[in-house]
Amino acid sequence: MSDELVLKFKFKLLAETVRTTLDQAVIDKDKIALIHVLLEDVERSMPETIGSRVRRLRLALGFETQQAWATYLGVGFNRWNHVEHDHQRLSRDLADRLCRKVPELSLDWLYFGDGRGMGFTTLMKKLDAAPSA
Repeated sequence: MSDELVLKFKFKLLAETVRTTLDQAVIDKDKIALIHVLLEDVERSMPETIGSRVRRLRLALGFETQQAWATYLGVGFNRWNHVEHDHQRLSRDLADRLCRKVPELSLDWLYFGDGRGMGFTTLMKKLDAAPSA
């Protein structure tokens, strides 16, 4: 499991614990609402995982189902599903396959979210418009 994924998991666990504790405590309702808003804001600012990035890619390219995308890539559904849900790391082999199928794509974007090496605008616009995980 990547450090990024571990951090996100720990934060979600902490946030849920705080929410549950606040809901059970006798605290001013306005303060509880403010804390909930702050937690949601911090959660939204967490780094995007590789799985959520490749999900956004799939949707941006018009593949509504994981099955259709896995078939297009020539990989098994389960393998793709595990990558997209961050249960399995994105192997170099699969990353290379993605870059062959989507030539505008870069390894830097896949692994780190850095789109500077992607010398194009059409795919970036589609990615920006695609729903986040």
